[in-house]
Amino acid sequence: MARYKKSSNRSRKRPKNSLTHVARVRLEPTPKQARVMVLRGRACDRIYNACLGETIDV
Repeated sequence: MARYKKSSNRSRKRPKNSLTHVARVRLEPTPKQARVMVLRGRACDRIYNACLGETIDV
């Protein structure tokens, strides 16, 4: 039995290599909000690295 499901033969919603639209919104946080974002980003990095380390050690 195959471990992964085979891809279906569905047609693409858009042509390959077609342009996509991306909107960019500039954040202007207050100093307090910026500090919170940095702290949460560091916490996410630590959690990610801890999980990665556990999977590598197995």
